[in-house]
Amino acid sequence: MQILCCAYCHTQGTYVVNEYYKRNHKPHKKGELKKPKAFFELDHYYPKSKYPFLCVSFYNLIPICSSCNKAKKDITIDFDFYIESKSLIQEFKFTLSKGSVAKYIATKNKNNITVEISHPNKKILKNFDERFSLSLKYNEYKDIVEELIYKEIKFNQIYLDSISNILNNTSLNKTIIKRIIYGNYSEKDEFLKRPLAKFNQDISEDIKSLKLK
Repeated sequence: MQILCCAYCHTQGTYVVNEYYKRNHKPHKKGELKKPKAFFELDHYYPKSKYPFLCVSFYNLIPICSSCNKAKKDITIDFDFYIESKSLIQEFKFTLSKGSVAKYIATKNKNNITVEISHPNKKILKNFDERFSLSLKYNEYKDIVEELIYKEIKFNQIYLDSISNILNNTSLNKTIIKRIIYGNYSEKDEFLKRPLAKFNQDISEDIKSLKLK
């Protein structure tokens, strides 16, 4: 499973970067690979303070951002990351509150935009929202919502077709073309590849359902 964003909040990247020596430095040579550098923290699903024998078990380690790691502390989150993480994350749904888009269009004030989060399991939603401040975090991305609203209003089919025709001449496939136009992964099975991908997908669908044009 390729996961390039925090398993809990999905707002921060989790990357491993290869770094190379820029000059000869005994015993290493220029261009030689250094130790890979990880830009994330590892959460212990079962807290190591309570289960020290599981502290180095691969299946007890979850890639997350430092903010979520600090927030979680020694609390056990009620889901099995390596079995059900993808399905659980897919069930989170991002929408805009009723009237948000109309108020924004009328005032051009992004403070009139409110992002709402839902999940079929209210216990999971409450747990994640209280522990990781999901509602607070996602309501800081109102600028992205603004962009998606304008794209839906201004990007008519003729405009999209003209961009697609230009990009088609560069031998890019349709999936990449959609990603370029909308600024993130648009395919449902790719939401773990970049922070906020699920957010972008859901909000785009919500705005489209309003039929603004």
